[in-house]
Amino acid sequence: MEKFSEKQRQGFSPSKTKNIFLKIIGFVAVLIMGALVYSEIGEPSGLFNLFKLRHENKVMRNSLDSLALRRDALLEEKQKLTKDTAYIESLLRKDLGMARPNEQVFRYIPDSSLESAK
Repeated sequence: MEKFSEKQRQGFSPSKTKNIFLKIIGFVAVLIMGALVYSEIGEPSGLFNLFKLRHENKVMRNSLDSLALRRDALLEEKQKLTKDTAYIESLLRKDLGMARPNEQVFRYIPDSSLESAK
């Protein structure tokens, strides 16, 4: 008594079984490769995040440099305001229009300002 007919046996030929097995192995390999690529690129420790962090680091370093320059300028300004009386006097005269006793202050008004006021 035969369990399978001739047609059924041909359906399970070794070459067809091998092809199906290779397709399954290929599909699993593609899934594994996809997971590896995603873990290298998309994860928080991946390449995209690495490039983003490098850019942020560059921006922060530039900001730090400009803030250091600003701090140095402010420290210099503070030093002048505490020690340099000539600098303080020039600021008072220029910005506040102050004068020494018995000194007259003349203000210059350009002609273009007079014409625009009309």
